[in-house]
Amino acid sequence: MAKFDRNHIPGNERMAISYAQGIALYVFDWVRSQCVVTGPDGNTVDDLPSWLLIQVIKALLNYKRKAMQMKFKGAPHCNTGSLQKQVMNLVKSDKLVENMWRDSEDICDNSLVLQHKDGYSVKWKDLPASQSDVLDLGKSFSASI
Repeated sequence: MAKFDRNHIPGNERMAISYAQGIALYVFDWVRSQCVVTGPDGNTVDDLPSWLLIQVIKALLNYKRKAMQMKFKGAPHCNTGSLQKQVMNLVKSDKLVENMWRDSEDICDNSLVLQHKDGYSVKWKDLPASQSDVLDLGKSFSASI
């Protein structure tokens, strides 16, 4: 099971998933290096991509735990333990995510939505204020959803 099971995902789709994960981690690094994110309180948020990823992961683990307690059937062989194992593989693929995961007690675990999303803004690093466009995450997320 541990060596050969892919949860019924074909090999080519598994490769596409791995590739997309790598691209996502690359984008995380790019955002960390190129953007300054300001939170609703006006303070700089050091690593919003990791923070949001961990919030989503914690919520998914919480939802899975509750589903298992309520005896809901899910994907074959997918239980809380196997999902936790997959999550840890993902978390360990990025040092900054892994470090934040260890100190994630204060990150919400009951919602997939970025809390106070209308209060965040993003500016480009190393640009004069007159050239730095400000991106309102609440409006951008609302427009793209």
